Amino acid sequence: MLWVWLVMLQFTLHNQRRPESIIEDNINKPWRPLPSGRISVKGANYLLFVTYLAVSVLSFQLGVITHFVVFTGLVCWYNDLGGSDRSGLFRNFLNASGYACLFSASLRICLDPSGESRIGDRATSWTLIMVLVIFTTIHAQEFRDEAGDKARRRQNIITSIGHSRARLLLVTFMGFWCAFIPSWLGLTFKGAFVTLALGLWTAALTIWGMVKRTEKLDKKMYLVWSCWL
Repeated sequence: MLWVWLVMLQFTLHNQRRPESIIEDNINKPWRPLPSGRISVKGANYLLFVTYLAVSVLSFQLGVITHFVVFTGLVCWYNDLGGSDRSGLFRNFLNASGYACLFSASLRICLDPSGESRIGDRATSWTLIMVLVIFTTIHAQEFRDEAGDKARRRQNIITSIGHSRARLLLVTFMGFWCAFIPSWLGLTFKGAFVTLALGLWTAALTIWGMVKRTEKLDKKMYLVWSCWL
């Protein structure tokens, strides 16, 4: 979907253009355009401006301008105002809130582009569930980025409660959501098999990381978590 692609481009440009982000990416993701020198900060800012124009017009046409405005505020808070660096819980909250905008806007565009009718209660409940899933498990991404986070002195769940506790917290919530969501959706074991398998795989890799941790393992865990999500 073009709208989702554009707002994610907007977020990515905000996220990667700041000096501290470039320092982090030089360690964690040197292949990205800015640390690898494929684009300058000035070029990224220009592209961001063009993206703002494009997504503003598209949001107005699709009837999701409110979602876009709220999402933009969260993006600026997360990146430009340091919201992602000061607290692990607040970082997760901003992540979850941003996803809430993406989920609800996508539902609006797909189910009711005219904006004349109300999105159903079950769809709203599903959006809320997914927001809670993000809030409680998004720190799966932080284990692979720990070196860069330390370089920019970012506060996250790992620095707040410790490495092992952060892993146990992730495993606990993965187990809860793997049990709750299929039940809420009314899925049979066969229908939920792929989700359960990916969830258990994520949990297993997370636990194994407590025994024998490597950057490669943490990257694999995050990839499996992303597929589960």
